[in-house]
Amino acid sequence: MKKSDRPPTFKAWVRETFDGRDEPAGDFVADMKLDKAFPKRNDREAILDHLRNRHASRACIRTFKVLWYEYVLTWFDDVGEEIETVYWRQYLARRMA
Repeated sequence: MKKSDRPPTFKAWVRETFDGRDEPAGDFVADMKLDKAFPKRNDREAILDHLRNRHASRACIRTFKVLWYEYVLTWFDDVGEEIETVYWRQYLARRMA
């Protein structure tokens, strides 16, 4: 976590960062704002379960995953480095296969 900053929830961060943008992240925020049952907890799995239970498209779920990783990389430096390393290892393994 960045020094002297208390991280916002994912929901607050994504709204502040992408609301009104003409891109998939902005569409995700618009849909999230309309969904009164969107999880308030800062829990990746709870949000994924919610999206799947709502039959969200693969593009929507992919957008959420990208946003979640960006959120983690932005606010949680120590965890972000680990996630980034795992992501690149997986990416390279897929490319080399």
